[in-house]
Amino acid sequence: MPIVSDLRALPKAPESERWILGCMLRFADTPATVFAQLNAHDFFDPAYQTVFVAMHELYRATGCIDPTLLVAKLKQPTSGYVCDASAYDLLEMAQDVATAAGLDGHIQRLRQASAGRALCLTVNDAARRVIGGTSASEVLPTLFEDLGQFQRAQQPAAKLVTAASIEARATEWIWPGWLPAGALTIFDGDPGCGKTQVACDLAARLSYGRRLPFAARSEERGASGEERGPSDEAREARGSVAESLRDSDSRLGEPTRAAGVEVCRAPSDCE
Repeated sequence: MPIVSDLRALPKAPESERWILGCMLRFADTPATVFAQLNAHDFFDPAYQTVFVAMHELYRATGCIDPTLLVAKLKQPTSGYVCDASAYDLLEMAQDVATAAGLDGHIQRLRQASAGRALCLTVNDAARRVIGGTSASEVLPTLFEDLGQFQRAQQPAAKLVTAASIEARATEWIWPGWLPAGALTIFDGDPGCGKTQVACDLAARLSYGRRLPFAARSEERGASGEERGPSDEAREARGSVAESLRDSDSRLGEPTRAAGVEVCRAPSDCE
């Protein structure tokens, strides 16, 4: 008796299939990456397989994937394609993808699903052959080969580069010496020490275009060579936050008090 009796139960990733095709339509630099790692058989949906093949042929011929040309290609009577894809469907598919940042993850999920299907079908075929009288010694090599492919597909593909190939770039600062642009910055500290308060103060200053705490002095220090200790900078930071709070009181105080609302910074202020 076959192990897999319903092909719909095979591993698949329909969301990733649609996402990858939409990403290829929307971002011109993604098709080369996708074609290098996937083929039509990695897609479970026959319609998506057809679209992928048409995309590949169009990309090889023109160097890009234009939705209008793709629809025309899919609708050619002599093309042999059996996919009813309209321009609206393809446009909707592309609009569902906001960024190409998740491309590697979707490719990995598709490869895992494809390898899982291949393994299931191989096991299914091996069971049928053994039941039909074929010796296990003839069946096992193919089974072990597909099992190895499945295991390799479960491991994320590592991209290794040499240090010499990495281009050195000067750091661009939002807050000189403290908050780099385009990088991850971590605020670490004990609960209640003021991380959220500092983050809100920075957001307010950046929104209004106000000077950031001791940013100018950081530049002066670089020019003069003057050293400042952490305690000096911490005191100035606290003073800057307190200044922002006083400013917010002055901006909000008059309207709120006119409405009969008392402005409080802490519960003790209202007692």
